[in-house]
Amino acid sequence: MGWDALVGKSYVALGYRVVHWKKNTPKKEAIVYCGNASISDLSLYNLNPFTEYNVQVQGFNSIGPGPLSETLTCVTSEDGTYR
Repeated sequence: MGWDALVGKSYVALGYRVVHWKKNTPKKEAIVYCGNASISDLSLYNLNPFTEYNVQVQGFNSIGPGPLSETLTCVTSEDGTYR
């Protein structure tokens, strides 16, 4: 999956936080990945095959985190990955 880079005049993006959890389970069971600002895509591995997951992306800078993206629901492949 990929996303557009943060662009702003008053801040410099430091990175992104990607949160994913199985659909129909509490978000509190989410797994979080953090990456630097040069990353604008991520493949998720070791997930359950043919399973729906919810995913959100959130940028952050020196001031703190920005808003979470809308929730994207995706389905993993036979080998338990989502790209």
